[in-house]
Amino acid sequence: MKKLFEQNHYQDTSFPFEIYYINQNGVKPSGRGFDDAHWHDELQFTIVEKGVVNAKINGVDYILNKGDFIFINSNVLHQMTQQTPNSSYISINFIKENLTFFPGSRMDLSYVEPYVNSIKYPCIAMDNLDISSREILSILKEIIDLYYMEPRFGREYLISIDLCKVWLILINSKLNQIKQPTTIKNTKINQIMTMIQFIYENYADNIALADISSSSHISNSEANRLFKKYTSMTPYKFLIDYRLQRSQSLLENKNLTVTEISQQIGFSDTSHFIQSFKKKYGRTPGSID
Repeated sequence: MKKLFEQNHYQDTSFPFEIYYINQNGVKPSGRGFDDAHWHDELQFTIVEKGVVNAKINGVDYILNKGDFIFINSNVLHQMTQQTPNSSYISINFIKENLTFFPGSRMDLSYVEPYVNSIKYPCIAMDNLDISSREILSILKEIIDLYYMEPRFGREYLISIDLCKVWLILINSKLNQIKQPTTIKNTKINQIMTMIQFIYENYADNIALADISSSSHISNSEANRLFKKYTSMTPYKFLIDYRLQRSQSLLENKNLTVTEISQQIGFSDTSHFIQSFKKKYGRTPGSID
């Protein structure tokens, strides 16, 4: 299966590291936010800044309160949803090469490769109750400060050093102790990821449940079951939500009418688009500034 990559926007492509701020109004810089089921090569730490957030990782729910955080491994299906109004979180994304120094290094072979992409370690949720979690969170907050520091000389070194510190604490105190549930099956994960990718690539077309389920060579009922398990939505709701998310950037283009936008994102009926948009965002598409 061709992998679906989150669209990361690195300010410096020679230093692939980014911090995303997510709330109910969107994502800065542009990326995946609430309700977006996705996966990517990057490793990720997500910190809940406000409210309560549910992190659904490979179909398993982790309730995170303000100050809690979670590590999400490379190429793991994840989706964040608000449990309380006006919740927000911060995601720190970076590539594993930040930790290895060079491919095939002792750091890579002994301390990175055995953990990254391993089905044993899809994620680990942490709070402020133990020493190692508090230490990791303190360093993550320092990384955030470093990213925005002025003057900026040497910040890439300082961030990379801190990332290595966090990683060493994580694998020493957390990953080596974790026992993952045996109920997660790779086949089911691959099937739901294939169907999600199909929606992301074909959302603008007139697609039906049969098209979505056939992309993974399963029945409609099995497609419904997998979507409910891994995204808490039906395939139809997932499709509509994604179309609405795609409309956000198009609405910033004042040269396009609401009707033109609804057609571009796969709605055959403009009134259905307007009603769906208002139900999800609490305002009409025409009210976007």
